[in-house]
Amino acid sequence: MSILDRLTVVGGDLGKLSQAERAEYYRAVCESLGLNPLTRPFEYIVLNGRLTLYAKRDAAEQLRRKHGVSITIVAREKVDDVYVVTARATMPDGRTDESVGAVSLAGLKGEALANAVMKAETKAKRRVTLSIVGLGWLDESEVEGLGDAMRTLLPADENVERPVVVAPEPVETSVTHPASAGTPAPIKQAHQGKPKAPPAQSTVHPAEDDRPLNSDSWLRLQTYLVDAHVADNRYHAVGKLVKALEAQGLQVGSVDAPNWKAIYGAGLTVQDAYAAIMQREAEQEQPMGADEMNNILNTSKNGDLPF
Repeated sequence: MSILDRLTVVGGDLGKLSQAERAEYYRAVCESLGLNPLTRPFEYIVLNGRLTLYAKRDAAEQLRRKHGVSITIVAREKVDDVYVVTARATMPDGRTDESVGAVSLAGLKGEALANAVMKAETKAKRRVTLSIVGLGWLDESEVEGLGDAMRTLLPADENVERPVVVAPEPVETSVTHPASAGTPAPIKQAHQGKPKAPPAQSTVHPAEDDRPLNSDSWLRLQTYLVDAHVADNRYHAVGKLVKALEAQGLQVGSVDAPNWKAIYGAGLTVQDAYAAIMQREAEQEQPMGADEMNNILNTSKNGDLPF
């Protein structure tokens, strides 16, 4: 029985499919849209008691590239304590569509305010991309705040035994460049076998954690990245760390075989590692221009907004 026939039998309820059937359905969806399933453009989510798919950032980026979608920000405005961005998508045939992204600015200042502003733009761009290509699924940013939503990963994801609560979407942040030199502390690769249980969570946010990056602090940061939805799982978090450090000019091995001696021996703090990862996330997302972002950061110090 084909996957389409099986869906008909279960009334379209993906939760009634086996894990193998879900994986087959996932591949079929990616193939029909011309997306690369290896990049994990979608995630399964339990929403209102039903299992469905939502689109991640990779889905929007690949769809824009595949269909030649260009995005223009046509409006930014503040409505009471809500910041609203309107994005317009244009197809090569001239067809256009518009969507908005909105976030609350209540009580935010400085970097938190800047992050919220960028997040609104990200929401608008992703939502209009999905809309113009006719994909009426939830975007990753729309999943945030759904208290009854639970993510569930495919069998290909490492060592996941149960769904996890959806955490807020990552937002772009500032970065400090890693230092160099230090004492190496080798560690068993985190993605091999059953992952080590992480230490108790620190109350210090990674952006302010100046402790040395070592096996224990990396496990805490790794857990934070997964819980904050920056990474899909622990192996994905390792990949983000390796690629981020490579972008900073460090030779730290490959995603599949990180050189932990080099990573821990680079004299990095948790703050350095987190900042490098978030800088790469921000660069890949292509947020608003640097001059405009600096203007927002400077003017928000006193709680004011440049609009």
